[in-house]
Amino acid sequence: MESSYRPVNKISNDRLRNNNLSSLTFSLTYPQLPTTLETVMTTLETVMVSRLAAQRAGVAMACTAYFALSFVSITYDECVPLWAMSSRQAGGLGYPQIKLGTLMTASGVLLTLYTIFLYPPISVRLGKLWGFKVGQASAAPFMLIIPCLSLLQPDSPLLFPSLVLIYTFGKMGCGLGFASLALLLNQCVPSSKRATLNGLSMTIGSISKAIGPFTGAIVFAWSIRSDTVGGDSSSSDKVIFRNDFPFN
Repeated sequence: MESSYRPVNKISNDRLRNNNLSSLTFSLTYPQLPTTLETVMTTLETVMVSRLAAQRAGVAMACTAYFALSFVSITYDECVPLWAMSSRQAGGLGYPQIKLGTLMTASGVLLTLYTIFLYPPISVRLGKLWGFKVGQASAAPFMLIIPCLSLLQPDSPLLFPSLVLIYTFGKMGCGLGFASLALLLNQCVPSSKRATLNGLSMTIGSISKAIGPFTGAIVFAWSIRSDTVGGDSSSSDKVIFRNDFPFN
């Protein structure tokens, strides 16, 4: 009876020979495979480089948008009370401080209701990018319209409710833009770098929020003094910040 035992070296040589024959057959069957693999690797490398460049561009655009939105929002919050306290002759509403407190309280209540009941379905329906676009597009008209309220009569019953609604709608648009932009920032980078990007965006936003009130107050005081918002700048009762404004 013939033994079935074969030496280990002979088995290894047979397997090596079979592998070489298989590789040779594969090479003869697909002669363009090395070139194809090289092309695929080059394409993947190009895609990765392009994605990295797009990621960096997206981060830069998102941070720039966050800076601009923070600047506009904080300047709006700074200038509206100053304008509302200005005299009628200077183009303001002549409101006392207690009236401004009522305005802020009513606006806060409406914003709270908006955040609880309206913002969630709106953000789900619009998504991140369109939420940011719609938020800015909806806030801008109200910010531009609000100074026109000084054209209404002081005793008009529509004046104060219109002021509350217009001011609140502007804040709603900014809030929708801020929330959507925060989500877009998280989408620009992988999860391992989100904390760094959020810290960077908060730093940029803080810088703009430091510049905004300073710039807004100076520009508003200049606009009243130079008769930009209406009235005669030579009359001292039409410029309420002539004596107590710190930069005068």
